[in-house]
Amino acid sequence: MENHLCVLLREAKYDPKKMEQLISLFSPLIKKYAGKLFYMDAEDAEQEMKLAFLIAVHSMSYYNSEVECVSYIRNGLYRRFCALCRGNYQNSEEATEDAKLCEYGFTKKYDDVETLFDYEMLLTNKPIVYSRIFRLLLAGYSDKEIGEILHCSKQYVNRIKKKIKAF
Repeated sequence: MENHLCVLLREAKYDPKKMEQLISLFSPLIKKYAGKLFYMDAEDAEQEMKLAFLIAVHSMSYYNSEVECVSYIRNGLYRRFCALCRGNYQNSEEATEDAKLCEYGFTKKYDDVETLFDYEMLLTNKPIVYSRIFRLLLAGYSDKEIGEILHCSKQYVNRIKKKIKAF
């Protein structure tokens, strides 16, 4: 006889209500890794971890025991967490350079440099990813391209873009 968790995992692939039950069951683990992604907003970090959880559940092909299932999901979340941290580390050098505005040629593209400076000043109080996304948007990158560069989803980029426009 299979364990309750194994049955729930198998059924969750096809039933959204069962998936919600699983997400609430694994929410402490999801929140643990989301809390360690200090460079992202808490909501966005939790969404990234939930996506990693969904991917782990949908990629499972065996359900032998509860321990194996939990270990598989934990490893999937941990690997996604490591990938996000690596992506942040690789991009941290770009974020610390102050001369990025000149590198992208913003002074040629935009006459109103003061407005650009004001946006940069507003973004200093926000997470560093806001500034990165803002600069890449001004450089003409699409949401998908920015997501690939910063190792995040295009939905995340779109949400940050909306927050920046609200300023």
